[in-house]
Amino acid sequence: MSIIKALYRITIHPNNTNHKYIALLRVIWWRINQVTFKIPALIQLTPETKCICYPDSSFGSLIVYEGWPEYAEMEYIYHNLGSDDVFVDVGSGIGEMSLIAASKITKGRIFAFEPTQQSRERLYENVLLNNLVNTVRIFDQALSSKKGKSTFRTTKISETNHISHTINNEQGNIEVRVTTLDHVIRKEKISQIKILKIDVEGAEYDVLLGAKKALLGKKIAVIIVELNKNSRNYGHSNTKTLDLLNSCGYKTYILKEGGKLSKIPLGDIISRILNIVAILPK
Repeated sequence: MSIIKALYRITIHPNNTNHKYIALLRVIWWRINQVTFKIPALIQLTPETKCICYPDSSFGSLIVYEGWPEYAEMEYIYHNLGSDDVFVDVGSGIGEMSLIAASKITKGRIFAFEPTQQSRERLYENVLLNNLVNTVRIFDQALSSKKGKSTFRTTKISETNHISHTINNEQGNIEVRVTTLDHVIRKEKISQIKILKIDVEGAEYDVLLGAKKALLGKKIAVIIVELNKNSRNYGHSNTKTLDLLNSCGYKTYILKEGGKLSKIPLGDIISRILNIVAILPK
């Protein structure tokens, strides 16, 4: 993404439209901080929760710039969770989605899955900061279609870490434990999940396949998933993922700002990044 396009995206973000110049000054300050001072920023995500953002984190930088970078998903989570609900955060990163969920869930539970050490440590730091140890349960495992171990490919951009189907000793690859959501639901005695959020850089189909019993058993009310071209790295397609959800009784839509839902376009959706919400009809 070019600098001009990036700045334009920041200025048109819903949190910045009324104070674009302040947003641009914030970008300049943060870029200077990244090079010179390297001091983490403390960002108010919701009235109830704050998030520590480090200068070396690309997604943390987006939080500094925009507050809610994935605005449609974050907005939906914030407005559709209740105090007793269960939220499952697959690919939780530094915990921004879990923190937003925790601002609504006071009696329920949050399960956050993050297999990479640096992101998980920062997730735990944010959980401690917000006194959420009794609400947010952190797992060091990845979720997939079966239990075992897998190679996890790490990158300089920690938010794009993902399971690799190529088993090798490349620098940056680590071995992680893998489990299924069906196993976690059974072990943790979860009766109902209000929202399942999945952001695993292309491995969404495998995560859903490992939750098929829960899907067919109507134990997950809403699923938020980002689909992009990375699914091809796993031998799947976005269409295959949507077909799985539809076969389990879900209605799938594109999620837009304001909680608006629109029909998924026909034809090739492989090359597009789509924020999908799958809703189980009542």
